[in-house]
Amino acid sequence: MSNYFVAPLSYDAIEYASCFASEQCQEGIVGILGNSLRIFSVDRLGEKFNQVAMPLQYTVRAMSYDLELKRIVTVETDHLTYPSKLRSEIKTQIFDATQDEDYKDAQESQVGYPKAPDGSWASCIRVIDPSGPS
Repeated sequence: MSNYFVAPLSYDAIEYASCFASEQCQEGIVGILGNSLRIFSVDRLGEKFNQVAMPLQYTVRAMSYDLELKRIVTVETDHLTYPSKLRSEIKTQIFDATQDEDYKDAQESQVGYPKAPDGSWASCIRVIDPSGPS
């Protein structure tokens, strides 16, 4: 046995993981992937080694991991913001009034969101499958 080799850590998601330490691996992670046991030794533990960016609709205010469903649940909300359906209607009204083709095709992230009156909130609950695109 005693085979030790270095491989990239970016591959299929492991099903379960836990901390691991031995003489050969001072700080590591042991994980289960199907019928195999994987032991990871991360040299630069403070650095990111796998990352996926996901655009969010609002600011995340709370996050939890559902152990039974194996899903991440986020609660997103912003003050002084219209809900997305109402923002789409406002964008259509602005286009109808201006006939500006550039505005019609622009993303909200480029032109900004219309500011809602004080006391207005928009929110959503997002359920994310961390093992793949959602």
